[in-house]
Amino acid sequence: MLKGADIAKSLKASLDEGQDVKAVSKNFFSFVEKFNLWHTLPAVVEALSAKTASDEAEVVVVRASHPLTKTSESDIRRITGAGSSTPVEYVKDDEVVGGFIARYKGREFEGSFGRVIGSLKKMIQE
Repeated sequence: MLKGADIAKSLKASLDEGQDVKAVSKNFFSFVEKFNLWHTLPAVVEALSAKTASDEAEVVVVRASHPLTKTSESDIRRITGAGSSTPVEYVKDDEVVGGFIARYKGREFEGSFGRVIGSLKKMIQE
């Protein structure tokens, strides 16, 4: 029998691999429906919340399409407010156009060209 914590672990692994959130969500809910696992959702949410809180407190997760340099890691630690001994976890994400997206202690810091382009698009449309 599947436990909520096991499902949460699998779901988090898919997201950590940089898979598309919409695709992961769609597959997750199809799986829950197919095997009638709706009763596990509260346990899945609880496990994800607990894991996310502990992960966010301990590590800076950086998504980027390119490997990080030591200088980049140092700059990202400074921007996020993480200490010099705080681990930085790199996740390759080809959808991040230039720059990076970092997550630390529940906050997301976006330093990508995609954000700049999105802002310009919004300004032009207004």
